[in-house]
Amino acid sequence: MPTVKEHEDLIKGIDNLLATEGEEAGQWVAGTWTAKELLLNGGMPNTENNWNYILHVMKIFYPDSTWERGSRDEGWKVRVRIRTK
Repeated sequence: MPTVKEHEDLIKGIDNLLATEGEEAGQWVAGTWTAKELLLNGGMPNTENNWNYILHVMKIFYPDSTWERGSRDEGWKVRVRIRTK
């Protein structure tokens, strides 16, 4: 289980990716990344357990997001969505 600092860094990393690389569409900002990209951006190791942790974070903090199984070395393919207004 990640530490509180790792968890905070992961959330900040996802928010930064959305801000810098996300696509705006109406009231939404969205972007698609692999679990590996999200983990490395958040400063966490790329492990299968952490891929599942990414899904946990998506369910709690980004409930409008979707995911599908990706490659064996990059984990889940995650479409992160947040409402801006």
